[in-house]
Amino acid sequence: MGTTRVGKTRLAEILITQDIHRGDVVIVFDPKGDQELLLRMYTEAKKAGREDQFYMFHLGYPEFSAQYNPVGSFLRVTKVATRIANQMPGEGQSLAFREFVWGFVNQIAKGLVLLGRSPSYPIIKMYAQDVDPLFIDVMTTLFEKYVNSYQKRIAEFEAALDMKAEDRRKAGFDFTLPRSMQDRSKLGKAMWLLY
Repeated sequence: MGTTRVGKTRLAEILITQDIHRGDVVIVFDPKGDQELLLRMYTEAKKAGREDQFYMFHLGYPEFSAQYNPVGSFLRVTKVATRIANQMPGEGQSLAFREFVWGFVNQIAKGLVLLGRSPSYPIIKMYAQDVDPLFIDVMTTLFEKYVNSYQKRIAEFEAALDMKAEDRRKAGFDFTLPRSMQDRSKLGKAMWLLY
């Protein structure tokens, strides 16, 4: 403790430097954002051969900052959707939309986890805008695991999608795509039909 300009930060530099060279874990919260202190910590980490262990978290410098993924670690995949949906209002008419968002994000997160990918805000946003690539990746993974020679059946469904409804029925493909599938890729439609 001390007033301004008495050397609190310089004392901290000395103690931090000692800890870095001793091999201790050092975590520094600097509310003032002292650039000299930051540079000194980086320099000392480099001198100690610990440059690869130096992480900086700073919202003002995202290009240099360590990344934090608030939805990337969880015990249950449903927590991803809960963390995102809980940011929305949940009263009155907003509740129904929040529940819709929760369900949609939950499906995206489950698909990502099935594929061994870590959910993040940018990835979830990308698939919320166009879920077709994720659907195709998930279905490919499931078909490879559980359906023999699925590629042949997919090709048959893709060919059937190019036919007129009457010709499809004659060829043994009697189906009607729901409206929600109309704008999907042909491969996505074929996979949905095979599923």
